[in-house]
Amino acid sequence: MAHGGRNGVDYYGVLDSVVELVYGEGMTVHLFKCRWFDTRPQSMKTDQYGILSVNTATSSYEDDRPDRALILFG
Repeated sequence: MAHGGRNGVDYYGVLDSVVELVYGEGMTVHLFKCRWFDTRPQSMKTDQYGILSVNTATSSYEDDRPDRALILFG
């Protein structure tokens, strides 16, 4: 889970892969490929014990483009 920013929406997903790219001496970039799930109220429910279930069969992106699932950190 990633806590939401200004909009206050929490995001739920799975980290699929991590790639470290090394450029020259000591210059690295990390790529994180994530699958984010749909967090609309109709895709989530809380049971009687307060445990949240997220529908992992739905993506948070309508067109499910894999290029939108990449996060870059330098």
